[in-house]
Amino acid sequence: MDKPLIVGLSASNRSQLTCDDEVRLARMIEEELHEEDFNIHEAGSDALARAMEFSRELADGLDATTLSNSETALLVALASAKDCGVDIEYLSLSRIMRDSAPAREVLLDKLSRCAGVILSSPVYFGDRSSVVQSLLALLYRDPVLATTLADKVFTGISVGAKRNGGQETLLIYQLLDFIEFKMFGVGNDSKSTAQYGGTCTAGRWEPC
Repeated sequence: MDKPLIVGLSASNRSQLTCDDEVRLARMIEEELHEEDFNIHEAGSDALARAMEFSRELADGLDATTLSNSETALLVALASAKDCGVDIEYLSLSRIMRDSAPAREVLLDKLSRCAGVILSSPVYFGDRSSVVQSLLALLYRDPVLATTLADKVFTGISVGAKRNGGQETLLIYQLLDFIEFKMFGVGNDSKSTAQYGGTCTAGRWEPC
């Protein structure tokens, strides 16, 4: 019996990922990485320095020279999903939208086969990235593509420059956006205070 497929969409405006990079990242998660591998905090250590080092390690071997924060956050989510027994795919929305191949055909193939979508976006003034807005515009123009989302699971990840940088506002917007396409929107469980999805903080690390 085939395992459910979860498609991870990164919506970074500054993505450098190629199609080959996305395949490499998905393979890295499937063959090497688990959610616990991203738990890099150690008492007394410089967590930001370790995070930067780990990000460089993840980008090693890619055509892209770096991974954005929202791209790295998506890796964590997909590793966690993989550990739960599903198949995963990693896609850069900005690459798809600017690729010479029609974005619609790529998305139609992936979304028609998946059981759920994880969308990771940076926060801009409490709102979505322009890449997410382009995806939504495409879905509203194309009822056939939009129909492929019905009855699938949706969850979001948001990355802000500080702890209260609009992450939850963005997640609420995204839930409302994709519930409109008849998706099942989910957030986090009782172990987290980020009830609308995954939240991440970029920039200077401070102990709390």
